[in-house]
Amino acid sequence: MSIKPLCYTFLTLTALISCKGKHEVAEPIGLHQSYFPLKLNSRITYQVDSTVYNDFSNISTLYSFELKDTAVSAINEFGREGILINRYKRASGQAWAYQKSFSRALTDQRAEEFIDNVRYVRFTFPPAPGKTWNGNTYNNLGEQPYKFVDVDVSQTINGIALDSTASVQEINETNLIREDYSLATYAKNIGLVKREVRALDKDISSGKIKRGFKYLMQIKSSL
Repeated sequence: MSIKPLCYTFLTLTALISCKGKHEVAEPIGLHQSYFPLKLNSRITYQVDSTVYNDFSNISTLYSFELKDTAVSAINEFGREGILINRYKRASGQAWAYQKSFSRALTDQRAEEFIDNVRYVRFTFPPAPGKTWNGNTYNNLGEQPYKFVDVDVSQTINGIALDSTASVQEINETNLIREDYSLATYAKNIGLVKREVRALDKDISSGKIKRGFKYLMQIKSSL
């Protein structure tokens, strides 16, 4: 064999190795799915603070409790990779009590959640600020535009520093008598880390809350 072919082979291998190294520095698009990981036996605990407004008694009641989501088994939903999650609830100092089960599944383009007999498209890939989609594509609740507010943003939630988060505006409809709002935040390699919801009826003249509820669900720990 001549020297030239050997040199060519060496240079080609060197170039391939060099290119591979460069590509490993940048995050491939597929890794954006780490915002919605399906990890068997993973566990996330949330702190939830909820306020319920009652116009009959004219009082508001604050509830504080914890939720724990545990991925208990792998499933296959119509050819899609998924996991079954058991959710538990407890008040401060109490034992965990089973609340419900739901599932999450992934395709190359989207992340779905099937909860309370309703399927939602919670996330789409790749995420990008301003990108929109119909979160109710696979249910009969009517079209609901979801939108990425921000992507790959570091923030601290409930005292936990998170390197990369993405926030999804699920609902943002407000007028003089009604406020409907839902914002979900996801962190890479963890999943949902925060959900803020408001569903409130207001007095048209004073703007005072008459009835409804609001709650804030924030990550407390993950495994």
